[in-house]
Amino acid sequence: LWRCGTRRGSRMPATQSHVPREPHTKAAPRDCATSAPKTRHGAQSEAEGITTQSATVRNIDFGSLGSRSSAPLASAGRRTRGSCSPRSRGAYASSGWEQRGGGGGGSSSAGLTGFLSLPVLKLRGAQLLMLVRLKMALAFHMFAPVWQVSIRARFDFGPRDHAQFMGLVGLTYALSQGFIAKPLVRSFGDKVSRLLLLCILVLGGARPVALYTQSVGVVYACYVPMVIALGVMNTAITTAASRLAQKEQLGGFYGVMESVENVAGMVGPALGGLLARVDGFPATLAAVVCFYAAAFVLVALFFSTHVSGAAAAEAAAAEAAKA
Repeated sequence: LWRCGTRRGSRMPATQSHVPREPHTKAAPRDCATSAPKTRHGAQSEAEGITTQSATVRNIDFGSLGSRSSAPLASAGRRTRGSCSPRSRGAYASSGWEQRGGGGGGSSSAGLTGFLSLPVLKLRGAQLLMLVRLKMALAFHMFAPVWQVSIRARFDFGPRDHAQFMGLVGLTYALSQGFIAKPLVRSFGDKVSRLLLLCILVLGGARPVALYTQSVGVVYACYVPMVIALGVMNTAITTAASRLAQKEQLGGFYGVMESVENVAGMVGPALGGLLARVDGFPATLAAVVCFYAAAFVLVALFFSTHVSGAAAAEAAAAEAAKA
């Protein structure tokens, strides 16, 4: 109780808490002029001064202070308060989303439409190249699942055998692209359709032999020329496409060609597997040969007219424009 500052038996004021006080220390000397207790007259004078200052603050015209800078802020505040309605916030959000390109629907469809409306895609030669590439890719991807099952059943191919076989295929394709295809395409010149026909004959004629032979050596002997023919044909089609399309449209045309081949890569294995399930390997092989035959007929009938002829006319027009 003595530490609480009261004597035993005395009553503690109601407003005083029971928190122990700090021990008493010797107070420093105070200045009489500043620490003297305020008299009644001094307290009244101080209150009157505070009242006068508050009245002065209330009478200040804040509108006259910085009127040039406060007007835009006030108008901006009004605009901000006006745009806080749900409808305005939704409109602002939608407009910002459209400006950032996140709307997706309209802009994506417009971009796809613009991509498919390339002028080069309206040419008969470009359409012929896409159709030939589609048929060749479908034939290749339809044959792949049947070939994997057949080579395992005939020769008991394991992981090591598959690695060796695919290594030989990759090496042959790289050599055909780097050292064989370009000289052949250059040597045939405007009669590149004959080179394409020869490649289609090799691809369509060697696959049945490779599928039914009982010799691994014959399989390798068939696949080496097939891979070379595939590389040469891809190079010839790419060269023809570069002659048809202008420079600013060439990238888009290549993209469409790759898309066509990717679609064939998704559909071809399923078709080959379904045909093999219905009637075994002969049904799939017959469909593959039919696709190669259709590509052969297209190249034989229309390539020289719509691809080589159109490329020659385009080159002549470019030379005339330069002259």
